[in-house]
Order: sequence, then structure tokens, then C-alpha cells
Amino acid sequence: VRVFGYGSLLNPKTLRERFEGKITADATLRGYQRTFRKEGREHLYLTLREIEPDGNGVWGTLFDVTLPGFAKLARTEPGYDLLDVTDGLAGYPADAPQAWCFIAPPLGDEKIPPAKMRIRRSYLNRCLGGVPEPERELWLAETEIPSGVTIDEDESPVLPAR
Repeated sequence: VRVFGYGSLLNPKTLRERFEGKITADATLRGYQRTFRKEGREHLYLTLREIEPDGNGVWGTLFDVTLPGFAKLARTEPGYDLLDVTDGLAGYPADAPQAWCFIAPPLGDEKIPPAKMRIRRSYLNRCLGGVPEPERELWLAETEIPSGVTIDEDESPVLPAR
């Protein structure tokens, strides 16, 4: 199964070790922006929100997983909808496999509980571990972080990029 990853699923180590996945190509999904507006148990997580299709879109990777790996991946993405994004991928060949993406309905500012206005540093570092070092600042600048959200500091190192 081919999947488009834009956050923690950019990290090749996570893909290999947890889901038996293999990155096949970099890709851009038009009409979306990364945003920290997915409510978790104690923190916010990334999702995508729709934007004008003329925008830059979201950089990510396409990766292939086995059916058992995909089933495991789907269990780790509660609250996310699995959407067919094949037609939104810039330059994606018409004869290429169908591409899927996990996208949660983003929370509005008024719906984010104050206690959850945080991003775990370890989660952010896992995401950045799949972003080449020279592009990390741009990745962060293009990612919408709601006003008032803080990053929980911990000692989690950024994993090396692929």
C-alpha cells in the first residue's frame, strides 16, 4: 500500500522499524498545509488542513508498506481518516499506484482544550528526523502552530535525517 507521510511518517527509522515501510519518493500534496490541530491524549499532533490549491502544498514522502504493516499503521493513527490523495500529488504519474494519507479533521482555535495546548518535543523531533537538516527551518516555518501552543521541553534528540 502506498502512503503519503508528512509528519512522524517522514522518519525512515519509524517506517522501517514499526511498519516495515520503505520510502519510494519525495512528493508534494497540493491544497493542504501541515498544522498542529489534532488532539491527542495530552498534546497536539500534526494533521493537514485544506488551503487554496494554488499554494505550495505540503512536502512529504511516499512510502510503501506491506498489508500487515499497513494494518499496524492504521491502528496507530486513531482519529485520522484515511483519504485517497492520488489526484492531489504534484507530478504523480497517472499509472502509479493509488496513494493514501491519514488526515484528521483539524480543531479550530476555540476547540483546543487549554490543557492540551502543547506539542511534545519528542514527537516534533521524530517528525524532524525525516526532514533533511538544511530544510528543517523551512518545514517548521510552513507548519501552522496555533497561537499560545508551547513545546514541552525534554531531552529527546532529533534523529538523523535520511
